[in-house]
Amino acid sequence: MRKEYDFSGARRGAIELPDPRKTRITIRLDTKILKWFWQRVDEAGGGNYQTMINEVLKNYIESENKKIRRYPGGLQGEREVRYQMEGEGEGSELKGRGYDLKENIRE
Repeated sequence: MRKEYDFSGARRGAIELPDPRKTRITIRLDTKILKWFWQRVDEAGGGNYQTMINEVLKNYIESENKKIRRYPGGLQGEREVRYQMEGEGEGSELKGRGYDLKENIRE
């Protein structure tokens, strides 16, 4: 072991820089859900449960985006809104995610 080391070029912090496309968050999940993902990672022979959760969420978003339809006009111009027609003919209302679109549009 040396008596003295040169740390003039050293930097503090993580050795690997974090991926700029990802954001570190704190989230609380049910233990049963985490155990399910941990088990799937073990069955796959290894990997990262967080990556698996991320992939599941991406797949869910992609499947939901396929259900989005254009709603021209809208309250504030043209918006993408998931909707379904309730009723038929005059008087029928557009509903999206449990909200009446005439009253409230979730951002």
